[in-house]
Amino acid sequence: IFVSTSVKAIPEQISDQISQNSSQKNTNFRSTFKPPKQNKPKFTIGGSTRGNTCDRNQKENNEITALVPESDQSLTMQQHPSFFVYVSPMNGEKSAILVVKDETEDYYYSQQLMIPAAGGVIKMTLNEDAPPLEVGQSYDWFLRIQCNTTLQPEDPQISATITRVEGNIPSMTPEESVLFFTNSQIWYDSLNSAFELSKSGQDLYWSQLLSDIEMQRFVVQ
Repeated sequence: IFVSTSVKAIPEQISDQISQNSSQKNTNFRSTFKPPKQNKPKFTIGGSTRGNTCDRNQKENNEITALVPESDQSLTMQQHPSFFVYVSPMNGEKSAILVVKDETEDYYYSQQLMIPAAGGVIKMTLNEDAPPLEVGQSYDWFLRIQCNTTLQPEDPQISATITRVEGNIPSMTPEESVLFFTNSQIWYDSLNSAFELSKSGQDLYWSQLLSDIEMQRFVVQ
């Protein structure tokens, strides 16, 4: 089940219940991305020690995880790429902030968004009015969820890296697109292409990419 939101800066959400019944157009698809090292991706767990936290039942800690491989594989060809995270269910819709910056903070852009209470895998696309990412430049991106009326140190947050590389993107079908980006080792664009195919029931690409970086727990069997 796919849900489109009308809230600006959260273009789409994919639920935990991805259909497994649709036919796949390329059963031989294999990706070659490496799983993240122990300290990548970085993530923190929101606590439930005081006040109203994001916890749905006040017993389990919140989780927010960036769906990325090793940092040297975290590439894009896009000026305004899409980022993906997993967020555990929360006790209500929450405000969040997405920040993208370079090492010197000469490039610094932030955008507000809302995270649905159901959580799941969330797609976030850098707004078109944001300065475009530059070829050859590496950036850090951060997502922080605001559990209460103001940000607190224990609020869930995540950080990961992205590097834009140069390349000519040919005119392609959706299936050709995911194969092109995967063969080119362009993670962010591979995952985005796979996400788009999943919305039409072609789940193999999404499942294989996440399994290849040992994040198959985000794929319903």
